[in-house]
Amino acid sequence: MAEMETYHTQKIEDFYAMTTEHLDGEIAFYEQVLCTAFLNLLLKPENRYSYACKLRAEILINQHLTIWLNLHDKRLSMNATWKTPN
Repeated sequence: MAEMETYHTQKIEDFYAMTTEHLDGEIAFYEQVLCTAFLNLLLKPENRYSYACKLRAEILINQHLTIWLNLHDKRLSMNATWKTPN
């Protein structure tokens, strides 16, 4: 019976580690996308003068910011609800 408990505990810890690693990677990716989009909006001369370019960049930033915030929410709720490894 103790072997089954150890097995299940290890499975939970492995899945927790795998999931947090994946979410952390997704969060880092979207942080890079947001930084790149924001810098393009600020630094490219054509973006500074073209309303259409600014609008597209702002939409892109808003979309990726929404995804980034959702990933953070998932990560925080996972920490709050999952049995974390000791």
